[in-house]
Amino acid sequence: MPAEFEATAPGLPVIPRLVAGALEALAGGDAARHDALIAEAARALAPQVAVIALAQFSAARAAPAAAAASGREIFTTPEAAVKKLRQMIEG
Repeated sequence: MPAEFEATAPGLPVIPRLVAGALEALAGGDAARHDALIAEAARALAPQVAVIALAQFSAARAAPAAAAASGREIFTTPEAAVKKLRQMIEG
């Protein structure tokens, strides 16, 4: 996704992170572990960023935990998709 971000907001630094084990935890039925892993990653990333985007749809459920852990505004792909659709429909 960095190429898409660069096209939308040239010069905006993007720091991609993969939260190892989060998707596997969710797939295995351990939603609490999934959310905790994402929250910890957000906490660790917070000193380097102004906002955090959870770019995987399944990570959106962890947004409240990530916000609490990081103190940063959290954006999610489902939220962004809905906003874009509203803009397209409403003009």
